[in-house]
Amino acid sequence: MKILKILGISLLLLLLIVALLTFILPTSFNVERTITIEAPKSLVTEQVFMFRNFQEWSPWTPRDPEMEIEIEGPDGEVGAIYRWKGEIAGSGSQEIIAKTDDRLDI
Repeated sequence: MKILKILGISLLLLLLIVALLTFILPTSFNVERTITIEAPKSLVTEQVFMFRNFQEWSPWTPRDPEMEIEIEGPDGEVGAIYRWKGEIAGSGSQEIIAKTDDRLDI
């Protein structure tokens, strides 16, 4: 009987800790990556800023050749949306939300 009481209290404490962590831990996260590319800036920005160029360097293109891709809005400008749907790549979208000469926020 004592073992059941200890086990019950331990389980209750574990559930309480998990419940408290849901209020303490952040609900969102941010991922940033940086890479140095040995190429002219104009070539890099043209490749990265224009959705139509994604298929040339995206690792998903050879993995999912039947993937459907749709570009909505002015390509390479704020508000442009890149949508995809494929068997392997799944489905999703990216939207350009901010742009400067050397930065693109998607």
